[in-house]
Amino acid sequence: MRYAAFDTLVAPARPSAHPLRLLAGAALVLALFFPMSFLYVALIAPLAGIGGAGPPAGQTPQGVLVLLLQFALLVVALWAALRLVHRRRLAGLLGPPASAARQFLRCAGFLLPLYLLILLVPMPEAYAPRANLTLGTWLAWLPLAVLAVLIQIAAEELTFRGYLQSQLAARFAHPAVWIGLPSALFGLMHYAPGLAGANSWFIVVWAALSAPRRPI
Repeated sequence: MRYAAFDTLVAPARPSAHPLRLLAGAALVLALFFPMSFLYVALIAPLAGIGGAGPPAGQTPQGVLVLLLQFALLVVALWAALRLVHRRRLAGLLGPPASAARQFLRCAGFLLPLYLLILLVPMPEAYAPRANLTLGTWLAWLPLAVLAVLIQIAAEELTFRGYLQSQLAARFAHPAVWIGLPSALFGLMHYAPGLAGANSWFIVVWAALSAPRRPI
């Protein structure tokens, strides 16, 4: 049985709930996102001093920002697919603004103390965090970093928990479909044996379990 609040997210998806519409929308998202990302990186990377003769992306503060801000293009692609294929508004993926803001603060109020507690727990030497930046440099980049991480998280939430989950729930009643499929796709996106090695499938499972689920 679905939560009544979930219907506020599913209702806008029902007029365009046919699976072919979803496939067309997802294809349009990919067709727009990847060319835009390629152009974005080609233009921004030299300005940020990454790639080429510079350090690889992700190894400098500016490189991390370039990677994270790239997810804004995913939101743009998703907005276009919603408008052109589904005749939906991007804001409809969030539900009522007051409820979205309240639940965001509720989750933040739980997670922030938890993360702080994790940082204070003694770790084995092999897993102990190491400072890669001086405190002053870290503080200088922090405002932009918080904004960039928020964009990255929002893009993933809008795509998997918002778009895919609501469109599937509008067509299929069983939660195994509208929870399981987006979760599996989200997990498989994290499969990177070249980076994680033997831990790749552990990361996939972890990401899948933390992906879309029933709303609170």
